[in-house]
Amino acid sequence: QQQQQQQQQRQQQQQQRQQQQQQREAFVERKAGPEAPRLEPRARATAEEMSLLERLVYPMPAGEFMRDVWTRKALVVRGAAARLDSLKANYLFDLDVREMLENTASEKIFAWLPGRPAAATGETGQAEDRDGPIGSVELGSADDGMTAFESGASLYFRSSQRAADRWIPALTESMGLGFAGRYNDGDVRGEIETFISHPGNLTPAHFDYMDTNFTIQLAGCKTWRLHRSTVQNPLRGCTPHYKLSDDTLEQQAKVNQLEDPEYSSAQARPGPEVVVEEVTLAPGDILYFPGGLFHRVEVAGTEVSKSINFSLMTTNWADFIADSLRQLMWTDARFRAPISLSDAAYVTPDSGTDARQVDAQASRGPLARKHLASLLGQVGDWLMADESSTGLHPADMLSKAIVQRQEPEESDNDGDDEDAAAAGGDQSDSADGDDEDDDVDGQDEPIRATDGDDAAGAQGVSSDRPNGGTLSPPSATLGAARYRVNCLAALVGPEPAEEEGKNRYTMHSHFGNEDISSAVQCELVLPERVTPVLSWLVRAKKSESPAFTLASICRETAPFTRELGAEKISELLEMLSEAGFLTKL
Repeated sequence: QQQQQQQQQRQQQQQQRQQQQQQREAFVERKAGPEAPRLEPRARATAEEMSLLERLVYPMPAGEFMRDVWTRKALVVRGAAARLDSLKANYLFDLDVREMLENTASEKIFAWLPGRPAAATGETGQAEDRDGPIGSVELGSADDGMTAFESGASLYFRSSQRAADRWIPALTESMGLGFAGRYNDGDVRGEIETFISHPGNLTPAHFDYMDTNFTIQLAGCKTWRLHRSTVQNPLRGCTPHYKLSDDTLEQQAKVNQLEDPEYSSAQARPGPEVVVEEVTLAPGDILYFPGGLFHRVEVAGTEVSKSINFSLMTTNWADFIADSLRQLMWTDARFRAPISLSDAAYVTPDSGTDARQVDAQASRGPLARKHLASLLGQVGDWLMADESSTGLHPADMLSKAIVQRQEPEESDNDGDDEDAAAAGGDQSDSADGDDEDDDVDGQDEPIRATDGDDAAGAQGVSSDRPNGGTLSPPSATLGAARYRVNCLAALVGPEPAEEEGKNRYTMHSHFGNEDISSAVQCELVLPERVTPVLSWLVRAKKSESPAFTLASICRETAPFTRELGAEKISELLEMLSEAGFLTKL
């Protein structure tokens, strides 16, 4: 029996080791890339050059990173320090702390108080808790930041705006984030964080909510201790290491408990049963870690550590779907109606109840719940609608226009031009040194009908924000193609255009957010004679069966189509489909 027990114990220990090894492999992956290419802010890969993402994760293929690593686990990439020379010289002022502070995009500089040595003792004679909450001080100037740094404090601030404008868009583009990597006004959903830390500085374990974090070690070394949390893709962080108010910690707890009802900030201090992975980063090394992964970071060695973090806050599916559904609900007056809990507000002639007999204050709830149930039923109908009916359809939500939304063009040079080498030039310059090819203001030509007798055609698209693009020439293919007016789009106009005989329209889509800002906005200049066709399309949006074919619109808009011809109407429909006003079924 004793031998059997010992054998069982050995088997259990072996199983535990195997489980720990699986856990370790599940959340940290390591790649050695001593010959890794230098970092350059290239948004797109070419046959000769790698994109920024490919350079960050080399030698792992970018597709493998997006499939197996992104938002799922950490990735450690080893590389030579020389790969960072261009980045440091052209965008980080050769790591000169004062120049970095003078050019920061931050309104405030945060100074962390020096970390306590491991042997420090309190009044009780017991070793103090180095992983307890840390304090920070907000500073308003570069001079204050230098004074704090020279006094032993570690610093946190954002990079220059010029560096962020160059590298963050390149990262979002190379990751294929598209519209989800930017706000509707065109600003990128990310920043470059800068950390200047003295030897021994310790940031206790915590996790962040940003989905993408690429930490680049520039100078000195840092040791990271990583362990899993029970929350994946968090909406809020877990930051008990800061001296935060109880309200902040409670806010974090209630949101994180949506996924894990047993969540607690105590997870930041792992017990002996929790697998902890340790990684030390040296200059040239890169660490990717997702939101929700606990990390405890300490400066190793005797040299000041300097590092930056590319941090992204990508639009999530919940917000995208919720905004789309809200915009659809706005089309129905019942959803736009204010809420009342008085049953009297929901008495209808066919309800069998006399409104005069309902106490507006005493009777609360039953009829309001019944009314809410009917609204939810309508939402269910929209979600289950077939493609020919009004509803929330993936083809409308991820229309061709928003999927191919063009952002401001970024030059693919490596920043080694004369302006970039200055590194501290005019911060109002464009992201790549004010190249002529930039179109930061999105001032391309609007969509216009071609000259002569053409009823439709496309030369370009413009917007008062950098979210426009260039439309490909419309297809003249005729046939039984079916269309539906996109329920998330609106066509504003017509207004007289500068050109005689033409009208100007503005197409908006995806504006169901609280700010009512449009994710896609483009301008169309079209001949006056297509106005009846556009008017019919706007009315079709409210019909019970909004789907139509070329034949049906020609029939419904006669005699206008006899003058234009089916081919020109087909070109117009194709153009409106590319702009996002129509969805091609």
